[in-house]
Amino acid sequence: MLELKIITGMSGAGKTQLLRIMEDLGYYAVDHLPVELIVDLVKLLNSEERGVKKAAIVVDIRENGHFHSFFSNINRFPEEEVKAEIIFLEAAKEVLLKRFHETRRRHPLGSAIRILSAIEEEEKIMAPVRKIADRKIDTGRMKGNDLAEYARLVYGDSGKPHILVNVVSFGYKYGVPQDADFVFDVRFLPNPFYNEILKPLTGKDSAVGEFIMAAPEAVEFLVKIEDFLTFILSHFEKRTRDNLVIAVGCTGGQHRSVFFAEKITEMVEKAGYFCTVNHSDAWRGGNR
Repeated sequence: MLELKIITGMSGAGKTQLLRIMEDLGYYAVDHLPVELIVDLVKLLNSEERGVKKAAIVVDIRENGHFHSFFSNINRFPEEEVKAEIIFLEAAKEVLLKRFHETRRRHPLGSAIRILSAIEEEEKIMAPVRKIADRKIDTGRMKGNDLAEYARLVYGDSGKPHILVNVVSFGYKYGVPQDADFVFDVRFLPNPFYNEILKPLTGKDSAVGEFIMAAPEAVEFLVKIEDFLTFILSHFEKRTRDNLVIAVGCTGGQHRSVFFAEKITEMVEKAGYFCTVNHSDAWRGGNR
């Protein structure tokens, strides 16, 4: 049986990067295959001459206007011959916009349309594909080799849990992350901001951590969070949930939320899950 990974999603979300990673993991890789040829490719790879067991292909917005074929071709795969999985890569609009500006690449929908408008139009076009995707991967908060590490975890037969957990610290004065699944509010804890020595530091500094953990309620809260995460992650895994965003907020996003986000990341990784951490407001500095 051929194990087929169909990589799709938003332009700029990392589809080509993931395809290269899959190739490194032993998958036969094909970029931008016309959807009309998918069935023929599967037959070829399944033939005795080829005998390919794992393949990954990219199908994206460049096939705009042919997505009806995309759906029908998937349905035509004999279940006993092909095990297909649709992997949809995405990221927040502002992340995609930044990536296009940094690379100075033209959006596949054309140069006659503003990039932001093209991203929004692509979201609409890709919505039916996203709806049927087996796995959705948000690359917006991934850094460096995060995507490669996650792909190896999921598709490299590691035997470990496949949930991608994104932990983000934030400041309530700047707004709660809209994509958060769970939000922990740590504003009830003593605030290092009012300590002149700790004020310019962040929750990643040991002195700030010692200050926060001197409060008994902080120790108790960490224990309760770990119990909650142990319970909830195991149940999300059973429901084949792939992405989970855990947000931690304090007033300015510099001290308490950063400290707890780091602690939660340690807990999640200790439990065997892949985790990324992002401190969205810590850079602002000097804000409560």
